[in-house]
Amino acid sequence: MDLFEEIRETLGCDYISDIRMGAALHDARRIIARKDLSAYPARVLADISDYLYGKNMFQAEKNDIIAFLKKGY
Repeated sequence: MDLFEEIRETLGCDYISDIRMGAALHDARRIIARKDLSAYPARVLADISDYLYGKNMFQAEKNDIIAFLKKGY
C-alpha cells in the first residue's frame, strides 16, 4: 500500500482528496510527523510534502524532506 493510501485508510477517509479537508489535514500531518519515513522513496515524500503543505521539495535530499515532514510546519 502506498503512503497516500495508508494515510487515507488510517483517517477513515473515502478518498485521498479527503485528507486535505478540515481536521483530516491536521491529523494527516500529525500521522506523517510520527511515522517512520525512511522506507519511502524521496519522490513519495516530496509528493506528500507538496500535497499536505504546498511545499515543493522535489529537488531536496531525502533527509531534508523527512526533517521537514517531522517538524510538521
